[in-house]
Amino acid sequence: MSSLAARLADEGMPLSTAKWSLRNLRSLGIIQCGDEGKKGIPVRLTSLGKLLAEIAKEDLTESTCRSNDEIRGVIEV
Repeated sequence: MSSLAARLADEGMPLSTAKWSLRNLRSLGIIQCGDEGKKGIPVRLTSLGKLLAEIAKEDLTESTCRSNDEIRGVIEV
């Protein structure tokens, strides 16, 4: 988990925020990863995490389609 936290920090997220977020995702059962006692376990989405990612992806797709329809409506006016 610490290597992912470091990568997130490299992308501009404060390291403490990245660690806090990853710990919370793990405690909610959204990701699986190592901890202080189990190091070297790669971060992976759980079944719940995969379901939530799919729902978010569908929601984003629908939102994008709605936005495109709104843009077309403005252009057609």
